[in-house]
Amino acid sequence: MKGKTKIFFIYCTIFLLHSEKVFAACLIGQDLLDEIKDVFQTICFVGLLLCIILGMLDFFRGITSGKEGELKAVATKFSKRLIAFAVLLILPELVEWFLNLAGLTNDCDI
Repeated sequence: MKGKTKIFFIYCTIFLLHSEKVFAACLIGQDLLDEIKDVFQTICFVGLLLCIILGMLDFFRGITSGKEGELKAVATKFSKRLIAFAVLLILPELVEWFLNLAGLTNDCDI
C-alpha cells in the first residue's frame, strides 16, 4: 500500500474505535477505548495548534518575502490546512453516522 492509503486505514480504524456507539468496546474493552479517545482528542488539539502556528509562520514569510504571488500561494496552503483540520474534526461523527445507518451499534451492554 502507498503511504497515504495506510494513513487513511489507520485513521478510519481510530475513528471506529473512537465512537461510543460502535461495537469496538465489545472487542477491546472500555478502558482501552477511553485511552484511544484521549489520544484522538490530543491529536485534534495538536492539529489545531499546528494549523495556527504554521499558518502564522507562512503568512509572515509570505508578507516579508515581497514576491507578488507568494501571499496568494500562502493563502491557498492555509485554506487547505483549515480544510484538513475540519475533516479531522468531522470525520468521527460521519463514521459514527454511517455505522449507525448500517446497524453496527453497541450490543454488548457494557
